[in-house]
Amino acid sequence: MKLLSLSLQNFRGIKSLNINFEGKSANIYGANGIGKTTIANSISYLLTGQPLTNEKDFSPKTSDTHNLHHIVNGVFELDNGEQISLSKDYYEVYRQKKGELAEKLSGHTTDHYINGVPAKEKEYISTLEKICGGDVNKTKVLMLVGYFSEVLSTTDKRKLLFEVCDKGLSDETIINKNISLMPLNEYLIIPGTNNKYLIDEYKKIAVNQRREINKKLESIPERIDELELSLKNDLPTKDTINISIKNIETEREVKQKELDILLSDSKALELSIDKKISVLENHYQESKANYIENNNKDNEEIYKAINALNNKKAELVQTSMEYKNNIYSLDLKINECISNRQRLLDEYDRVKANTFNEKWDENNELCSLCGQKLPLDKIEHLKIEFEKRREEHNKANSIAK
Repeated sequence: MKLLSLSLQNFRGIKSLNINFEGKSANIYGANGIGKTTIANSISYLLTGQPLTNEKDFSPKTSDTHNLHHIVNGVFELDNGEQISLSKDYYEVYRQKKGELAEKLSGHTTDHYINGVPAKEKEYISTLEKICGGDVNKTKVLMLVGYFSEVLSTTDKRKLLFEVCDKGLSDETIINKNISLMPLNEYLIIPGTNNKYLIDEYKKIAVNQRREINKKLESIPERIDELELSLKNDLPTKDTINISIKNIETEREVKQKELDILLSDSKALELSIDKKISVLENHYQESKANYIENNNKDNEEIYKAINALNNKKAELVQTSMEYKNNIYSLDLKINECISNRQRLLDEYDRVKANTFNEKWDENNELCSLCGQKLPLDKIEHLKIEFEKRREEHNKANSIAK
């Protein structure tokens, strides 16, 4: 098909223009803004309804104008030598509503013409399909920038490429000509035969398999819930651990009160002893002075009394230190319980996530507070508990599978 002539009237800033192409190739030159792109867009608009530049919200209307007809007309020579005239007339529509004195702009419309005869839009498009080879999309691909890569769907692209290329190409031919696609041949073989699935058939199989996998994925939360229920029956609960911590804290409070009483008594006794020591020391000094004066007084009993009182004081200080050590030991036990609680919670989270450390970690044999190795009976007890949990975990996994 050849373009013989093009006529524009009030089209995108061009008031009037007539060009005789005579079916020959033509180059249009000119300064920026003179209308070169507008001429190209008018031809594309006439044949595809869209501009060559693929501009959104394209309109043939000249800006800031009203009550004008924006017309493009082209005369074409078909492959059989016949000529056909195609025209589009875009203009404003005014209507007067009830109760209003003047007409108001209500929109725009386009009139179509074939050889000067008014035609409906469907008839106009049908004529374009006939003269363009049955598909206006082909014309758009040839004329509109980016239409093939950005507008057409993957299916339409594939269809058009197959029409342009050899229509006899099969899936197998395409796969064998592309090294990266050749591994598909193994998947396409029908089990138990030498025949192969078609690509569309295998896609259906893949979609069905994906549906089955999704069903299995949806059932995973239920299986996790079942495992959680079984774990709750075997592992100490959070409430049990909290009760144990609360009992230890209560015991600590009782011991603290006993210590406070002992400290109070110790201070009172210490004051009394200090007072007695002071009196005895004074007496000692007096006795000493008397002894010096008399050269013969015996102070041995006074020294014994002083030593006895000092020993008593030392015993009370030792008792006080023992109670402080007991409080420190209880604090260590509380921290150990808190650490064990966190370890059990972490272990619970690992089991919940369907993971379990199947090997005994030697770090479990160390105290979480001081870092020293635990007593042998404590380590043996932890190992037995570890083996028990691992056995129950494996049992639960085998049931779930």
